[in-house]
Amino acid sequence: MKEQNKSLDKSHHTQLHFKTGWIIVYVVVLLLFLGVGVCASSFASVNLITPVDKSIPLIPEFVWIYISFYGLPLFPIFLRTEDVSIVAGSISLGLCSIVAFVLYIAVPVHLESTSLGNSISEQVLAIIYSLDFRPSANKLPSMHSLIAWTVLLMYWQRRELTLFNSLHLLYTILVSASTLFVKQHLLVDVISAVFLSMALWVPSKLIAQAYISSLSIKRTA
Repeated sequence: MKEQNKSLDKSHHTQLHFKTGWIIVYVVVLLLFLGVGVCASSFASVNLITPVDKSIPLIPEFVWIYISFYGLPLFPIFLRTEDVSIVAGSISLGLCSIVAFVLYIAVPVHLESTSLGNSISEQVLAIIYSLDFRPSANKLPSMHSLIAWTVLLMYWQRRELTLFNSLHLLYTILVSASTLFVKQHLLVDVISAVFLSMALWVPSKLIAQAYISSLSIKRTA
């Protein structure tokens, strides 16, 4: 019984260590996002708006899904998942952010201003618009979509079609869609974010597995 309790304590301590790493990575990414945005907003922007983007209507009510995203990074803290998934998520978020920051500087995307009405949803959206970098910055890729899909991958490792996974997938799709319907991003921003998060997940998971294996070897040595 004592050995079992000791093993559980070690597992809990390891999870806490990995979750702390996730928080640190997220906070660093957030701070760098703000710094890069200030820098990139001073550069000449590129117009990548397509006819498809112009055909997407403004649906202010999607702002509630859009802002609900800000609680998403708390998922790995309060909802348990495998150790390798937490480490892989931290690595993937770091790698994706590095690529994103380079693109923010290299390709500052232009986004046209949108007229709003007086509904509650539009008033909330107006506040979000007012907090944006001006004239425009940090659009390609969408950080909302990038983080949302990274967190999804952290919980889909077993690929079980559970109710939680199904709802999580639906929510992730809605978060990405919300960035388009509130006119915060272009289609290319969302597509590039999904591609980037998936492309860098595999190497991130391999690195995470190697790291956890090295920790196991050290403990048994």
